[in-house]
Amino acid sequence: MVVSAALVIGLVAALAAGRVLRSLLYQTSPTDTAVFVAVPVLLATVALVASLLPARSAARIDPNEAVRTDT
Repeated sequence: MVVSAALVIGLVAALAAGRVLRSLLYQTSPTDTAVFVAVPVLLATVALVASLLPARSAARIDPNEAVRTDT
């Protein structure tokens, strides 16, 4: 949910910034479809992997054992 909201906010900000910085862009348009598809997919993949790895590690621990070692 947080990643989705961040991606939407980032896309809107990128569209606005692209229009403002149009004169500075070299050989690309401010609304380059390939970039606006590739970057969110890449960021969502990184977020998914970053959250799955600790979750898999936590799922392997016995809850009773985790509670016993916390106190």
